[in-house]
Amino acid sequence: MQASGWTEGDNTGAARWLNLRIRVKPWRLSGGHIVVVPITPAAGMFFGIHPNDWLMAVLAEVKRLTDRPIRVHSKADETPLYMVLRDAWALVAYNSNTLVDSLIEGVPIFPLGPSAAGPMGSRFLCEIERPVKPDREPWLWWLAHQQWKLDEIKVGAAWAAIRERNR
Repeated sequence: MQASGWTEGDNTGAARWLNLRIRVKPWRLSGGHIVVVPITPAAGMFFGIHPNDWLMAVLAEVKRLTDRPIRVHSKADETPLYMVLRDAWALVAYNSNTLVDSLIEGVPIFPLGPSAAGPMGSRFLCEIERPVKPDREPWLWWLAHQQWKLDEIKVGAAWAAIRERNR
């Protein structure tokens, strides 16, 4: 399952995120194609979704809503996602980590299932030509606080942070 519960105005500190030294690119203001990431068989089984049916339905809906070319990109593809996102207008996925990667690359997202990235995109494909572009930094700070290394868990740092946040 993925983290959930972020709300605008969450003031989680930036330190964990900044220590990752990941450069967040500015929002893409132009782009050519739409990237659609198929739901994996494992996720499909968990959520009771047939992956091929989901993909065909999403492709049909995106084609109905835009004339932009569509590129399907799966985890098995040899081309790295960051290359597929070059000149992309938006990315559509169910609940994949590609949603986070897309946000970091500055490409708007359409998360169609439960996803930690949900607050950063639109769940409505009818907005494909006018995607939302919220402030990602506070959300990224929050997301960094949802993941802990085993040594941090062993020494109690994760538990201390959870207790502090829930005071």
